[in-house]
Amino acid sequence: MIYTIYKAKVYMNTEKTLSAIDLFINDFEKYYESINSYILDGNIKGLVILNSLLPNELSCIEIEASHNTINLMNIEGSNGIVEYFISPKTNKDNIAVMDELRCRCTKEFPNSRFMNYRAFNYNMPFLKEIEHKALKITVPYDAIGYQGSISYNDKCKPLLNIIIVVKKPYCDKILIKKRVVFNNGEDNNSKKTSERMVWFQNKNNIVDLYLLNAIGEYNLTNHVGYIEILPEDAEVIVDGSVFTELADLRNEIKIIEKRMNYKYCAYCQALDIVMPINKYENKYYCSDLCNTLDNQVQEQEVQVQEEQVQEEQVQQEQVQQEQVQEEQVQEVQVQQEQVQEEQTNQ
Repeated sequence: MIYTIYKAKVYMNTEKTLSAIDLFINDFEKYYESINSYILDGNIKGLVILNSLLPNELSCIEIEASHNTINLMNIEGSNGIVEYFISPKTNKDNIAVMDELRCRCTKEFPNSRFMNYRAFNYNMPFLKEIEHKALKITVPYDAIGYQGSISYNDKCKPLLNIIIVVKKPYCDKILIKKRVVFNNGEDNNSKKTSERMVWFQNKNNIVDLYLLNAIGEYNLTNHVGYIEILPEDAEVIVDGSVFTELADLRNEIKIIEKRMNYKYCAYCQALDIVMPINKYENKYYCSDLCNTLDNQVQEQEVQVQEEQVQEEQVQQEQVQQEQVQEEQVQEVQVQQEQVQEEQTNQ
């Protein structure tokens, strides 16, 4: 799976954007069956065709897909399912377009699943290494560490702030230092500014790839406050500072999710930030499919429990019968011994 970080902006209050979505839906409908067929066969051609259908007005969007999965999991009922993941390319300004496109696709193509943001769940394995052919470098997982802290914005929303440290010799090849001017005022028109040197990724997105793999695009876009990247020998790093592996980042971001009180699907665990979650009787589900599948699983569990109870009852009855038979045998033996004893006495 290939991720790319973009900063294109498209706003939903334009007729051009809505017309572009209509155009995409019409073209997608023409090629829907063939695209689905390619994806189910694991052929990348399906995604190439699909993304080529996106008009220029939707250049802020990218679409991924998964087959035979529900929320990226091979679980009961996932065979034959195609999931589409609509990405805003990690830009909050594109979320409205993403939402509108997912809603339209869900309505027009009910036999497939459409979800917001790039494909992710917490069962995904961590990347072991990332190769950058242009830079002729392979950066292993343990070359990057982090420090995290939780803060709250002006809307009392929890955010995870991340400091990334890159070990030598990799930092010398993937990082570059640039002068940045910061606005210190309360609004964009303020003339109060300051500047300092800041480290950036140099013609690569390796750190972004590791973050996307660790916490997913929806977390990176909505639940991260700031990210600062530093080489391990940066002067601002205090002696004794501890930077842990990216695996721990998942545990911290889960704390954020819990504090956000998201609803989640009782069957596939999808959050309502990636697709609508509706209440079915006493549980929440992301779709009729998950509701049906979960009910089937529960019915099967009940049936298995009933069969276990019946089996236990049969076993108990067999034990009782064996005990009765044993007692009868013992009673017969006692009677025989008594008869023999009486005969002996006579």
